Amino acid sequence: MSIAMQNTRVLRPVSQIIREMTTERVHRQVWSAVGLSPDILAGRPLFIPYRIQAGLLESAARATGMEHFGAHVARQMPYTDLDAYGRYVLSAPCLAVALYRGVRALRHILSHANVYLRVQGERIVLQFDSALDPGVGGARHLEEAMPVLLADLVRSYAGPDWRPDWAELRIPRATSTAALEDLHETDVRTGGRFAAIAFHKSLIWKENPRPASPGDIHLMRDMRDLVASRAPRNITETTCNMIELQIRRADPSIEAVAENLGIGARTLQRKLMVEATSFQECLNRVRTCRARDLLRETRLSPAEIANQLGYRETNSFRRAFRRWAGMSPSQYRAEIGAGGRPVHEVDG
Repeated sequence: MSIAMQNTRVLRPVSQIIREMTTERVHRQVWSAVGLSPDILAGRPLFIPYRIQAGLLESAARATGMEHFGAHVARQMPYTDLDAYGRYVLSAPCLAVALYRGVRALRHILSHANVYLRVQGERIVLQFDSALDPGVGGARHLEEAMPVLLADLVRSYAGPDWRPDWAELRIPRATSTAALEDLHETDVRTGGRFAAIAFHKSLIWKENPRPASPGDIHLMRDMRDLVASRAPRNITETTCNMIELQIRRADPSIEAVAENLGIGARTLQRKLMVEATSFQECLNRVRTCRARDLLRETRLSPAEIANQLGYRETNSFRRAFRRWAGMSPSQYRAEIGAGGRPVHEVDG
């Protein structure tokens, strides 16, 4: 049987909020109730069953006596708290691309979850399917939290005063919604298939009011740290990893990489020669992948991309890209479309 899993990186802010809303002792007790320690969040990213977060919220709700604990946590957890995932989504040029990014990258934080768009008249209903059995203890806290988080995503594009037209929850229709409506700041409809919010379809192409600067662009490749991956196996992989870090500072030089590795540039080059490669080959490998991503997922000009990749001259980047891809950067972008693709509307 498939088990819905969650990345521990996005569980960190939830754990922190629980500690702030209670005490350190209660925080430890809440984790103990699910048979774990919060210390697991300090290590490398892991995937753990999503039901653990549900259990944490249920245990914290009992400890505090707060009926809608999940929604209260979500009110204190902006979308930006979702680590690299949140930064990647919110750096999109418009809401449609943000939603597409959210769907595309979702597997990095939740293994089985899905997002759907349902068109209902002049409204778009943004639905979230956690793939978590509603009978799991604490599942309703996750259910009640999700519309708050979805609303914060849309609000990042629609403006701080925006509120959903309504929210939907997968809870029995007879449930009283007065307290939930205060938390969600809108009407709450019960008996839905998924947790959801509704917004006017005119917002779908709303431009990002705080577009990312060239030095703060986030790509799918930058989410690699969210995945529980193995350590580099050799100096070639180690060098490529260091170039990935340095290239975001526009300084992918062998001197900078070698300094971070604690060795000299000549020593690094000799070690790479033993593995039948060179620093330039590693640099080209990283540059070609990042160049394609920047052309696919951003609206940066070739000159800006050249600068991002550490080229002093735009024409040098253009010539290199043609060697890598067999076409110019402009031709490549024209073929795949600039800035990513929007989420397709589906009939939920």
